[in-house]
Amino acid sequence: MKIFIIFCMVVVCQVSCTDLQYGSCHRAELQYNRDIKDDFTFMKTIEEIHSYCTCDPRQVIKCVTVEDNWTDGTNGMASIISGGPDYNCVTVKFQSQFGRGYNFNLKVYVKP
Repeated sequence: MKIFIIFCMVVVCQVSCTDLQYGSCHRAELQYNRDIKDDFTFMKTIEEIHSYCTCDPRQVIKCVTVEDNWTDGTNGMASIISGGPDYNCVTVKFQSQFGRGYNFNLKVYVKP
């Protein structure tokens, strides 16, 4: 019974976190770091599209991470809608849950 309870707790922790990593951050240089947040909204969802391109068009993105700053499972979701690793630009869509805000940290790493 204890094992079942521990298993359920682990599953809940994994489902409530919405951290994402695209690509490999190993031996990559942090190029961009920004908090993306929006406050509570009444009776609707919030969407924001955020883009980043490297300064040098020959420089390639190696890794994109999106960290959920809320650990209670009420944060929204984030997804890459264009670009990303092996491109020089990335566009990320952030969306809140219904009637909630969001708070993410977006990091973009490039090949040094």
